[in-house]
Amino acid sequence: MAVHFQHRLTLPAIMVCLLLVFIGLGYAMVRYPTETTQPQGMTPSALGVQLNQNVGYVDMHQLQNSNISFVYLMGTQGRSYFDNSYLTFRSQLLGTKMAFGTIIKYSDQSTSRQHYRFLRETIGQDVGTLPILIELASSSRSYHYLSSLRRFTRHLQAHHHRIMLALSARYRGFFPAETRFLWAGSRLSNRSQYAFWQYTNNGHVSRVANLDKQVTMYTYTGTSLQYKERYGQLTQ
Repeated sequence: MAVHFQHRLTLPAIMVCLLLVFIGLGYAMVRYPTETTQPQGMTPSALGVQLNQNVGYVDMHQLQNSNISFVYLMGTQGRSYFDNSYLTFRSQLLGTKMAFGTIIKYSDQSTSRQHYRFLRETIGQDVGTLPILIELASSSRSYHYLSSLRRFTRHLQAHHHRIMLALSARYRGFFPAETRFLWAGSRLSNRSQYAFWQYTNNGHVSRVANLDKQVTMYTYTGTSLQYKERYGQLTQ
């Protein structure tokens, strides 16, 4: 009789388990759009996003209230491209606690002086408190290209700007000692080598219009205290 009783309970138990699984999946599907995308494998000290002219209007106070501490603004590329939304976003950020930085795409079709001159003509001196983020617009890693990039970083540093390269830290010895590096990838294995981590290009930020998909997101790799000492307030 005891065995028969256990078999009678098997089917209801399976049904209950399946029901719980479906409830969990449903909750995750409802909850997912309201949760800001987090980096895998670490507890972030500060989260950031990239804004550019393809994003559209963003309510900066909603962004701040969603625990975003900093913003990188797409700036210039070479001697001719300037992001149309840069100045608007920069002006809007001034009314928040969020720090911001400027992205420069370094072209192999322009010299270091041409990059610098165009930066000054379009953006001026106010490039933010975060390190200037230099992304390489070319897949080349030739000595000529990297030497031109090195001259550019030295020129910016001579004008008291902090620099961060979106480049592997194995090139560290090729650039001035003060140069920081950004890691871009799904996993960050060596936090000590990189100042920031670009952990996704397909993130989303909770409750912020136009940032519900395909958002490039960053996290600071140091501690919360280090972030506050170097770059300002946290919004968490």
